[in-house]
Amino acid sequence: MKKQWSFILAALMAVMAMTGCSGGSSDTSGGSGAGGVTVTYSISGTITSGGAALADVTVSTNGGSATSNASGVYTISGLANGNYTITPVKTGFTFTPATLALTVNGANLTDHNFTATAAASGTYSISGAITNGGSALVGVTVTLAGSGSATATTDSSGNFSFTGTQNGSFTITPSKAGYIFTPASQVVTVNGADISSQSFSAADIAPVAKVKVSSPFIYYKPGKVVTLDGSGSNDANNNPLTYSWSFFRKPTGSNAVLSDPVAVKPTFTPDVASNSIFNYIVNLTVNNGITNSTEAKGYITVTTDLSILVSPSHTSNYLMDGSGNLKPGTTFDSALKNLSDESFSLTKYELRNGTTVIWSTTSPADLNNNIIGPGQTVSIPYTQTTTLKDNGHEYTYYLTDPLTNIIYTRTGSFDWVIQ
Repeated sequence: MKKQWSFILAALMAVMAMTGCSGGSSDTSGGSGAGGVTVTYSISGTITSGGAALADVTVSTNGGSATSNASGVYTISGLANGNYTITPVKTGFTFTPATLALTVNGANLTDHNFTATAAASGTYSISGAITNGGSALVGVTVTLAGSGSATATTDSSGNFSFTGTQNGSFTITPSKAGYIFTPASQVVTVNGADISSQSFSAADIAPVAKVKVSSPFIYYKPGKVVTLDGSGSNDANNNPLTYSWSFFRKPTGSNAVLSDPVAVKPTFTPDVASNSIFNYIVNLTVNNGITNSTEAKGYITVTTDLSILVSPSHTSNYLMDGSGNLKPGTTFDSALKNLSDESFSLTKYELRNGTTVIWSTTSPADLNNNIIGPGQTVSIPYTQTTTLKDNGHEYTYYLTDPLTNIIYTRTGSFDWVIQ
């Protein structure tokens, strides 16, 4: 009986040897599935910074590595059972916890999260200089904007500097009243080093020339003097100005000259009158010591034609019946403005329907005592009292030249305003 049991035990041991069964495994060995396939697992989690997902963090362990995606999620795959230490790394950040010790034992590990904090970095400087015509420009305000903000002012050498600047992108913009800058601004990127030689060139804003004429519409008389005034010209930097006057146009045959072409307020005496407007035109250019202004012009009309020196205007209120006739109560109001520097005699006013005169007056009471003074406007109203077929209405003012007694007329027509 004893020999029989010994035989059975030997047979069993032989079978076990033939099938290769053995016990025990290492810490990082995977499990075996059906048919001898090795099973692996994963470790995953999320990385945030300031409550927001942090991408591009490298998470490493002794069994592999992974990089966090845009949602801050990382997954290290292909891990066998065993003990692992995982460590997150990204330049410019520290992590809490710094590492995690984990054990994989037949299952995936999830929610092993890290919190990142931006590491304190060094600070750097941004500097440069601003010149105007090759010389240092003092007192320019320079603004820094972008990853940080600050202001600086150029010193007596035209230099500016920003200190304590961290890594990042910045826009530098200079400004000073009366100047324009090239370039208008500059974009720089600080990346672990100081930035220098950020230069700007300034140019003065050109001065502005302005012309005022003592009277732009002049009734010609021999010896009458016209005064030109450039005192309204200005420079943004309040630099002193010099003046340069010239004639752009004069009537044919005129020998008029400027009393002083470099004065602030020169004069000239018109010597020719004509029947065109703006027959004398003057130019003015001012200089601030650096650059010229654009030209400004002064326009002067010198004439004895009173019709040029006045400007008519009018309003009407048409009351029409079913037959196209004007009813009583229709009003015609006309006006005449004296644009010149002289007073004229206003001797007659006439209102016509077509070619028919329907009202005329020479009464001083109607014609402002027969005088229209410099800059004055004379208004004459008329109200239709009878029914009248409308043939179009015109009015005419009669003015008398005080020197020659020549009569000049100025005519206008009424527009339709139907009630």
